[in-house]
Amino acid sequence: MPFKSEKQRRYMYANHPEIAKRWSEEEKHMKPKKSMSEAEKRRQADAAAERKRVDEWMANRNRQRQEGKPKPKGPTKEQIRRQQIRDEQEQRSRSTGWGNLLDALQGKTKGKKK
Repeated sequence: MPFKSEKQRRYMYANHPEIAKRWSEEEKHMKPKKSMSEAEKRRQADAAAERKRVDEWMANRNRQRQEGKPKPKGPTKEQIRRQQIRDEQEQRSRSTGWGNLLDALQGKTKGKKK
C-alpha cells in the first residue's frame, strides 16, 4: 500500500519501519499516476458548472414556493370537470358507435332478452 502523504511516510518509518519498507518496495513497482488530460479537466469543469446551475435553480424554486402559496395537492376543480366531460363524451361515442352496429349484426338488440 503506498503512502498517502510525506507526513505518513515519516510516521511509518519512525514507528513501523518494517511496514514502511514493504510499502516503499510496493510503491516502486506501482505505475505513476497520470496527469489529467485537458479534455478530462474540461469535462469536470462542465459538470461542476452544471451542478452549480441546478443547485441555484433548486434554491430559487424553493424560495418561490416559500414566498408564494403552496402547490395544491390532487386535481383542481377545473381538471375534475374536464375529465367528467371527457368521460361523458366517451360514453356517448361508445353507445352510438360501432358497438351497436355489431350488436345488431349479431342479433342482439337493446331491451329484448332472448
